[in-house]
Amino acid sequence: MIEQEMTILSLLIELKHKTQQLLEIDIEEEQEIPRLNALQQEQEILSQRLAQFQPAPLNDQIRRVAAECQQLETLFNAKLINFQKVVKTNIDKIERMKQHKHAYQNQYLQAEGYFVDNRN
Repeated sequence: MIEQEMTILSLLIELKHKTQQLLEIDIEEEQEIPRLNALQQEQEILSQRLAQFQPAPLNDQIRRVAAECQQLETLFNAKLINFQKVVKTNIDKIERMKQHKHAYQNQYLQAEGYFVDNRN
């Protein structure tokens, strides 16, 4: 294996590892957001480094690892889409609850009136 192929394979394996870590994150936990952002930044850097290589015929091992990376990325994207749906459903529930709350409030406010008696 030539040096360029070894470098590509190394970068792909690292990218695969970062994507696996992303899949393990509980994205519903707010304290995981910094870790999520850091891993995505590391993925971006690895992708940019991979993009610097000239397209060339790749050996089977590199193709296999690249396919695994792509599959993991697809799984992570599905996880994000599912979480987005859950969040949207929760927001919709909150909006409906607000509407129901206002539906039972008396909209008519009676101004205070005064009766003036001219008897002195």
